[in-house]
Amino acid sequence: MRIIRNYVLEEVWNHFLVALLVLTFILLVGNVFSKMFDLVLNRGVDVLRMMELFLHSTPFLFVFTIPMAALVAILLTFGRLSADHEIIALRASGVSIKRIIRPVILVSVVLSLFTLYLNDQVASRSHYRVREISSDIGLKAPAAILEEGVFIKSFKDIILFIHRIEGNKLYQIRIYQPQEDGPTRTVIAEKGELIPIPEQNLIKLKLINGTSDEPDPKNPGRFYKLKFGTYYLPLDISRFKFKANLSKKRKELTINELWTHFQKLKREGFVDNYLLTEIHRKVAMSLSVLVLTLIAIPLAMKTGRSEKSIGFALALIVGTFYWAFLIGMSSLSKMGTLPPWAAMHLPNFVIGLVGVGLLWRLLRT
Repeated sequence: MRIIRNYVLEEVWNHFLVALLVLTFILLVGNVFSKMFDLVLNRGVDVLRMMELFLHSTPFLFVFTIPMAALVAILLTFGRLSADHEIIALRASGVSIKRIIRPVILVSVVLSLFTLYLNDQVASRSHYRVREISSDIGLKAPAAILEEGVFIKSFKDIILFIHRIEGNKLYQIRIYQPQEDGPTRTVIAEKGELIPIPEQNLIKLKLINGTSDEPDPKNPGRFYKLKFGTYYLPLDISRFKFKANLSKKRKELTINELWTHFQKLKREGFVDNYLLTEIHRKVAMSLSVLVLTLIAIPLAMKTGRSEKSIGFALALIVGTFYWAFLIGMSSLSKMGTLPPWAAMHLPNFVIGLVGVGLLWRLLRT
């Protein structure tokens, strides 16, 4: 029996590792790599800082990719065993399905506990660290926080438009400064450069070859055009949250910290459903490994197909339904339509119940 157990677990483990690497890589390429390459190649951000940002971005992705990798691994493994009639051969030899699947379910329980720790402790701290690094990058390489081709309203009292950004160099710049008592002041420059002064939490914008609207001393409500070769404009960055004054968001708090905040607000007479939703979301997402395992085993055996394309397609359907269900319940929980504990655990309960029912029918055949 030990040989059979090891054989099944090895098959699951190999598929799990491959699926985890592929899914994580896809998310990294889609959400992280493209932005990082742009920041390093075009915005002059230090490569080492980008590597640090990359490493701290990965744990948060694992929270999503581990359950999906487990789902894919179970579907591929048991689909192949069923298609190759190995399940029938084992049952004919006196080995029950219960004994075949028991080690896999136990491993999924362990993986769920690991995912809970990852989600609660590692991912929460890593996500906060990502924001710390991003804020530090924004102060030392301010071009990294700017976007070309859009109106930037992040700075106080001005609206900034930059046609093109190359490293720390800016091209075709337009600056609009709305006035309370008068028309909007406009500054136009052919090019410019950002000069960070981190020790003063200040950024100076050096403008080159342009025109600016200057108020008429005799009539402040009117402006006259002034041509300049070089013009320095200080940028108020008080709206930006830099490392020194960053506060944690809900998803960056551990379950213990979330509960402490909830109790504090409750004593003040306010019930924050968002905090409770985040607590139950962390637990529910961790239990998804076990729940998806329970439904994947009977689905794979009933389908009985060894093709990997069938396994991936089935995993995509089940996974999409599960995450859509979870997101929908999360919205209802935050709005107060359903209690957070009921809303966030309902997807696991429904899918887990279906999985247990299918397993029960499978074990009785």
